Amino acid sequence: MSQHVLISGRFTLSIERAVQALLVLNLLDAVFTSWWVSAGWATEANPLMARALELGLAPFIAAKLALGMFAALILRTHAPRHRLARAGLVMALVAYASVTALHLSQSATQASSGKMLTVATIAD
Repeated sequence: MSQHVLISGRFTLSIERAVQALLVLNLLDAVFTSWWVSAGWATEANPLMARALELGLAPFIAAKLALGMFAALILRTHAPRHRLARAGLVMALVAYASVTALHLSQSATQASSGKMLTVATIAD
């Protein structure tokens, strides 16, 4: 049973750390998405999450984090024994890291053009 995932060449990450990173990246995506949508800079691309966002910020954040925790639990449970789960964990990390990099890059572009991020309110 492998307790690590191979990220690239020689870099490995424990399954626990990979799952923790996935949860943090999921949280960052939820925060950035709520900021971007409330500022009118973007819309939610995932139809399920877009529906949750229509219900309000609190349902969106709750659904986003719950789904992320569920996926992390499944991956954490199966990654030590199944190569496919380890590959899924790596793909999820790459996807969320890419989305986070996009959020940071575009937020920096918005800020440098004089537009400030607005914090969305929980009460709708």
